[in-house]
Amino acid sequence: MPDKKISDLTQLNFFDASTDVLPVVDTSAAETKKIKLSDLPMSDIALQQSYPYTVYFNLGDTTATTINTTTIDSSVITASSVDLIQIGTNVTGIGNGAFQLSSISSIVIPDSVTTIGDYAFDQSNLSRVTIGGGVTSIGNFAFSNLNMLTSVTLPDSVTTIGNSAFAGSNISTLRIDGDITSMGTEAFRATALTDLDTGLGSFSISNGAFKNCASLSNVTIGANITSIGTNSFEGCAITSITIPSSLTSIGAYAFINCNNLKTANLNCTSIGAYSFTSVSSLTNLTIGDGVSSIGLYAFAGCTGLTNITIPSSVTSIGDYAFQQCTNLYGASVNSGSIGKSVFKSCSSLTNIVLGSGVTSIGDNAFESCTSLSSITIPNSVSSIGNSAFLNCTSLVTIYSLATSAPNLANSNAFTNVPAGTKIYVPAGAKASYETAGDGTTYGGLTIIDGL
Repeated sequence: MPDKKISDLTQLNFFDASTDVLPVVDTSAAETKKIKLSDLPMSDIALQQSYPYTVYFNLGDTTATTINTTTIDSSVITASSVDLIQIGTNVTGIGNGAFQLSSISSIVIPDSVTTIGDYAFDQSNLSRVTIGGGVTSIGNFAFSNLNMLTSVTLPDSVTTIGNSAFAGSNISTLRIDGDITSMGTEAFRATALTDLDTGLGSFSISNGAFKNCASLSNVTIGANITSIGTNSFEGCAITSITIPSSLTSIGAYAFINCNNLKTANLNCTSIGAYSFTSVSSLTNLTIGDGVSSIGLYAFAGCTGLTNITIPSSVTSIGDYAFQQCTNLYGASVNSGSIGKSVFKSCSSLTNIVLGSGVTSIGDNAFESCTSLSSITIPNSVSSIGNSAFLNCTSLVTIYSLATSAPNLANSNAFTNVPAGTKIYVPAGAKASYETAGDGTTYGGLTIIDGL
């Protein structure tokens, strides 16, 4: 009988160690030929991946069961009776729930497999997995709730990760180099991740992707990431984050409850609503020149902030964006509109610089900034909202550079500032301010003609 290559064999049966006898059935031979695995010029892994069929082993059984199938699912095997499996290269898919609740501890998924279905390994004993380079899709909850699985490498071939695909698993490190076209919500929620590197991959980080990863402290966002979804890093242990300019947006609540976050360097286009709300540990904030908008409540309650500069690229500051940043003593705003209550109750604010690109001051914008004693309003400001400086009890001097008085929404813009507070206006502009006010004062302020 002529020698046959491994790929020519029609069946390879059970083996346990490299010294075991491996029966080989050769349909062209008159009898079964037996060889030892140790005699084969192949590694165990290479041999396993050459199997032409799916072979699985029952708990406590020494007999192999061979299945000729291209898709493994719960209709083919009884997952609860399986503790070891070897998947042949004819298999292209692992179906929904195929090994859910099984005792399987390790598996090598060959390159022939393209899809891993929903709940495929959910709540199994899987502690080690090799995902082949042909896998493109990982289903919902496919590897969720795996207490024994500590690491995973996603091949570049993966383009789709389902909802909660790895949620609740014990993986501690993750690197993604592929281009993910679809990442499901909460894909890695509540895992044991300590380190995340998005690598060279180009994708959007989904809503809640790493939510409540309580040990996740080191995060590297690659230059090809396009957006960060809502609640994506909520409740993580991140200490520092740099957002590259490739990002278009940070979603709402993205970093809420990140109570160890001290430094944020933000270079994205848009900072979402509530994205850093009440992160009191945040002391160093850099808003890059490419940022165009800051969402409502984005940094409200960030009591660790002491000084901020908002670049001229920012054209919109959302309502309540820095409300109750009680230790903020200095702020520079260079352009755009200042929304409602943006600096409300920033009780330590003493130095506010408004650049020549600022167009309006919204309702309650500086309400209860009780340490603010003076402010210069640039000539670009066309309107001042209701109660804009309400209860600014130390505000005694205002300089307005506009020759045409900014429109007052009503007369309470400066309610409860000290009696006798003066507003200095350009020479010859007093009449304009009287007209915009009550005829003699400007919102109750004494008008001084000539800066």
